[in-house]
Amino acid sequence: MTRGPVYLRLLIYATVGAGIGVYTLAEGDALFAALAFAVWAMAWPVSLAQRGSPLPRPILTLALVGALAYAVLRAAADTQDLVTAVSRLLVALQLVKLYDRWGRNDRGLILATSAFLAVGAVLTSNSLEVGASMLGYLPILMWATLQHGLARVEEAAGERPRTRRRRAESRDLRRLTFVAGAAALGLAVATFLIVPRGVGEGFLGGINAGPTLGARSGFNDSVTLGDAGLITESREPVMDVVLRNGEGRNIGSSGRPLHLRGAVLTRYEDGRWTKGEGGAALDAALAPGAALQLSNPAPRAETFTLDVTLRGGRGTHLFAPLRPISITSDSRIGIRVERETLELQTRLTGPTSYSVRFQDTDAVAAGGRTPASVDGAASDRVRQLAESLLEDAGVPADPAQRDADADASAVGALVNRLHREYFYTTQMTAAEAGEDPIEMFLFRTKEGHCEYFASALTAMCRSVGLPARVVTGYLAVEFDDTAGAYLVRESNAHAWVEVRLSDGRWVTVDPSPPDDLAVVHQPPTGVVASVNRWFDKISRWWIVNVVAFDEGKRQALVGRDPLLIESTLRSAAEDALLPARTGGAPILLIALLRGVVVFAGAAALGFAVLHVWTALGGVLRSRRAARRADGDDPAAAERRAQRVFYARVLRALRRAGFAKPPGRPILDHAKNLSRADGVLGGALDEIGRLYYASRFGRHTLSPAQLERAQALAGLIAQRARAAGAGRRRTTVR
Repeated sequence: MTRGPVYLRLLIYATVGAGIGVYTLAEGDALFAALAFAVWAMAWPVSLAQRGSPLPRPILTLALVGALAYAVLRAAADTQDLVTAVSRLLVALQLVKLYDRWGRNDRGLILATSAFLAVGAVLTSNSLEVGASMLGYLPILMWATLQHGLARVEEAAGERPRTRRRRAESRDLRRLTFVAGAAALGLAVATFLIVPRGVGEGFLGGINAGPTLGARSGFNDSVTLGDAGLITESREPVMDVVLRNGEGRNIGSSGRPLHLRGAVLTRYEDGRWTKGEGGAALDAALAPGAALQLSNPAPRAETFTLDVTLRGGRGTHLFAPLRPISITSDSRIGIRVERETLELQTRLTGPTSYSVRFQDTDAVAAGGRTPASVDGAASDRVRQLAESLLEDAGVPADPAQRDADADASAVGALVNRLHREYFYTTQMTAAEAGEDPIEMFLFRTKEGHCEYFASALTAMCRSVGLPARVVTGYLAVEFDDTAGAYLVRESNAHAWVEVRLSDGRWVTVDPSPPDDLAVVHQPPTGVVASVNRWFDKISRWWIVNVVAFDEGKRQALVGRDPLLIESTLRSAAEDALLPARTGGAPILLIALLRGVVVFAGAAALGFAVLHVWTALGGVLRSRRAARRADGDDPAAAERRAQRVFYARVLRALRRAGFAKPPGRPILDHAKNLSRADGVLGGALDEIGRLYYASRFGRHTLSPAQLERAQALAGLIAQRARAAGAGRRRTTVR
């Protein structure tokens, strides 16, 4: 079994490595990436460099079966992980194949699998890094595919694939690669602009960044206290936020931090904060461009607008200030609004942009004070500490004796104690057996991160009759003056407290020490930090203008209904996806068959375009070569007109089944044909010499020579047809 030249094997090996690199970058699982690249690196001496023997076939089969079983189990456990399961199966298939002996058919399978893996990478992540790596991977894939195609042609002709090709062939291959890449890029851009957003959205699951190693900073819709370990600060960008006033002017600045609420947690049990019993909620779908009213604006209060672009994939919340009035999005978003807390819950499957109108004032709730011990968190020991702190500050501990101003003073006294005597750290300490984590923080360790400070303040407030709740979200502090936007990272995830005063106002209180908080959230400085900030700017442009290019932006660019093809594409796509969404296995097979038909049609069209391009390129190359050979000879045009007989002869030979192979001289071809038909070979030899005299000898043929050439061309066409027909009759018999 032939394995092809070393150059081609090395090229395919590099293509596999590049494809795995793109996918593992998109998935973000460092452990899986390290394992995949280790197996890929070891495949070189085992399978490709012809040192050693391939692994036994039973071991390879067992590895494939194991990979298939893993993919099936993962997809069955979580249908949202279908892309990840299939992509990892493709990685395993390529790696296993590298350890086996592979011929020309196997080379094509490996390249096709690598291409599908690239599709999986795009479905997994649409970050700038993945987009840039795809620009490097696609030329490698196209070049390897062309080299494989040439090698297949040479092997089919019984020749050994060449390691080195002529300069002209290499130049033509480079041109073909460039033209095919430019055509694919143009088609992709046109499709990106024309096809409506949302067609097939969520059919293969959402875009995600993949799993991560270890505990690291980031938003959570619950809080668990009492774990041990060090929190890793992640610098991964999460969202971009623009703050504008009522006149539309950008008023963001580094000296104006923003608390962006995500989850509101009211229940505490066994060291864990979760959402309380669900109250009245509003379920709605944001229509593109339509505003959803969230609350009534307060009179004589200034209104602001927050433009948010979420960079991530899957999400459960939209982030907004304490008092949102309305929310608007250019794309369709399903949203659930908790009426009591104005928490904005959702289910995102990709980057999203939305705008929130809000007022920078304290929210007013319905009157009446709730019990102090709502949903736990206030033990007797915590209550005694809170009462003693209020007594030292001269504030009544009894809620019946306090008005709204006294409530604010009580909160201030509790916060001052946390700021003075407790320390901020990302090193987590485990609680002892039977010890409540809040009491551990208040009475034993006296250090912890923002979740401990928020939990402790909430517990103390509740113990003295101040309804309070923990809020998790982000603290936006990193402002880019050039872009006019806050860049929010995973390391900006934060927890704080909202307290309700006796007049019904909810106020935002951040109990974390401000100096320590500034150090934690302060953007790094230095050369590396400057480079990273420039990269973040480029990444923001990518997210805003490419990834978050939703239906509203598309219609603003190309018009609401620019082409009839828009409605046709949407209808056809929805019709194609409907059976797979609503039917069972038989209908899913029908949908799959439709996809195969569409793919085959697209492939046929691509091959037709490639064939036409190759033919046109051959004609243009022939003409250029003729002009170069003729130079500045004024009689060159006459000689080219005389040589039409040669094209007639080649066309007749090709139709009869005696085509001259590319690169073979006409006289050598005449000698080969003489073995089957002496008259045909002799006539072709004579007409070939007349062609050489005109083409290379630069002799203008006489009328007698032209007449002889025309007669020979007719004879060759007649003899070639007769010889071809006789050969076909013999084959049939």
